[in-house]
Amino acid sequence: MENFISTSNQIFAMGFKFPALAAIMLLAVSCSPENEGSEAGAFKSEEYGFTFSYPADWEQITKDLPNNWAIRKSDNLVIFTVNPTNGKPLNELGVEQALSDFSGSNEGTSEDEAAKSVGVRKFGQEEWYTYAIKFAGEGIDSFVSGTVCGDSHIVVVLVTSPEAEPANLAMYTSMLNSFKCG
Repeated sequence: MENFISTSNQIFAMGFKFPALAAIMLLAVSCSPENEGSEAGAFKSEEYGFTFSYPADWEQITKDLPNNWAIRKSDNLVIFTVNPTNGKPLNELGVEQALSDFSGSNEGTSEDEAAKSVGVRKFGQEEWYTYAIKFAGEGIDSFVSGTVCGDSHIVVVLVTSPEAEPANLAMYTSMLNSFKCG
């Protein structure tokens, strides 16, 4: 994880599941893969103007996910969501996302604490905010990254088991490096 997020970032230990994240994960797992014209290993969103690559042995899930996409392999999942930026800068979007993710278990997590957990770094051609979440006792780790593409806030979340984390984190980093806006 040290290569992914700066060592000054905190990793929050949480004993809960995010309601929105859990709902998206359940929906993604229940949907069948649908490539809708894109070749395996590549995704292109005409509507939001971005592309990225992913390993061919991960399956793409787009059915019934209007502004969300997912890829999965076994119990590991990468979720993409798109929301408007509302003119906010990248770091502010990252802090807002972290606060949203941390609410519910860390009642009282301050904006300053959330800001300390969010780092900004470059992957490929884009600047991304990043932070990690350990779900205490759940056997799940999550890595959250976000970038701005036009007027859209793109959030990419890796949900992985700790055992698969090294390989999945390398794949996730490669995906972020392949992301192209425009």
